[in-house]
Amino acid sequence: MLVEKNIDIEKNIEKNTETGIRFVSGYSDEVLPVWSWKQDDSLQPSEINERVTSFYHSVRDASAYDPGFLPDGMLFYKQACMMADYDDDDEPGGDERFERYYPRYRDMTERQLQSYFRLRTRLRRREHISVSCLSYVYLYCYELIACVGVPDAESGLKELKWLRDEFSSLNEEFGRNLTGWCRDFCIYYDIHGEETRGLFPDAGDDPVAVLERYVASRDDRTGVSEEDDEKDVRYSEKDAEAFRAISEVTGECLSRSSYYRENQTLVERTVTRAYMETDRFLKERGKKGVQELCFGTRGSFTCRLFRSAPFYDRLKREDYIYEVNPVCRYRCSKTGWARETYYRSEQTSSELKAICQEADRVLRDLTGYLPALKKKISNESIAQVIRCAAETVLREEREAARPKLTLDMSILSGIRKDADQVRDSLIVEEDTALQDVYPETEPAAALPEIQGLDDISAALLRIVLDGGDAAAFSAERKISLAVTIDRINEALYDMLGDTALEFEGDTPVVVEDYRRELEALFTEGDNK
Repeated sequence: MLVEKNIDIEKNIEKNTETGIRFVSGYSDEVLPVWSWKQDDSLQPSEINERVTSFYHSVRDASAYDPGFLPDGMLFYKQACMMADYDDDDEPGGDERFERYYPRYRDMTERQLQSYFRLRTRLRRREHISVSCLSYVYLYCYELIACVGVPDAESGLKELKWLRDEFSSLNEEFGRNLTGWCRDFCIYYDIHGEETRGLFPDAGDDPVAVLERYVASRDDRTGVSEEDDEKDVRYSEKDAEAFRAISEVTGECLSRSSYYRENQTLVERTVTRAYMETDRFLKERGKKGVQELCFGTRGSFTCRLFRSAPFYDRLKREDYIYEVNPVCRYRCSKTGWARETYYRSEQTSSELKAICQEADRVLRDLTGYLPALKKKISNESIAQVIRCAAETVLREEREAARPKLTLDMSILSGIRKDADQVRDSLIVEEDTALQDVYPETEPAAALPEIQGLDDISAALLRIVLDGGDAAAFSAERKISLAVTIDRINEALYDMLGDTALEFEGDTPVVVEDYRRELEALFTEGDNK
């Protein structure tokens, strides 16, 4: 039964003819045309430019586009050069529609080629035109990638950027492709400077590059930038820049912390210090540092320029480097192109985020801030490094909050010498007049253990403690009030570590933080 059915089917099918395939039963009597390379007879040869016709036949030559004969990129480049200087000024009315993924000249009819060259002429003049078939525009981009039809590479880059800005609104994929090709164009043709702005992240914009420079510019012993040695280096502009980079690659994870919002500078100092100390900790133990911990291994990764475009490497570079920024550069060698950078599988760094969260947790723990946070970092050694960094920052904050005393030691000896001369010239044999006016100054003799504090200085100290008229006393004894106050401060500095007396206008007063210690000196003198 099966054999009989096969015989019936064979009877219903006729052999192929020159014009097509004909079915005599089961289908209507219709001729299906056989596909061929022959030109459509409906075209009007008089409407096609002779040069376009010649170009059409050359690209149709089977030996010219056989993939086994020439690589696709080389073939396209040679064909593009044939028509590089051709312009068609005719009006574009009646243009042929052409849509094709990865378009090539060989995919087009004569009329489509004529339409393309008319459109290309207008694009070269940067006329603002409505384009319904982006395949024509893609073909023009391929020519620009090969630097065909432009005087130099810089001009080709400008044309590519103009096409991106002009037509990317029509198709998002077109905009992405053109942006990538513009970057590759700069890399391949070694273009730097203003023309590359917006194509590559600057060293100051790429957060990984900012952190790379931050780590490299720090002194390994102190964590302080050498150029900031003479400044207040507790939180420099470089630290602030580094923290902004950290925030960018961690998704600003600390912005939701209430402790950070209340203690912003303290947290930022701790995070940047922890980043630095973690880097030093890892390198001291033979590891590659915090950059590779947070952003992956730094290595050389094979890459391809001008993806999805027929690219012919006509420059044949063998030892060429294009540096984008300190953490990204492209290298071309005999084996091809490679991108040297950190391998990052994600845009954000989970490891760096853990360092930030641990710094927040430790600061809360050390300052007693509630609520406390759970520990999320898994590496105990790095957690200890972060705790040490937080303790160091808190200690520096406390030391900075203490009042500072600045003494110019170079003039102290001169002041002392002048004061001694004044004292010797004003000494009188009897102090009865002083005792009648200021009987409370007698306990000054109870201060023999304070080196450099004589009777007059002790009496003046007693007067200032009691709120007496120090100016009248100095005038009575013919002494310099300012010099004597400086001598008292100098004598008491070793004991207090700070200034005991200061001036409010022209009146010396006691620093209230040390009144109890000064009163105790006279009390001890009375008890002896």
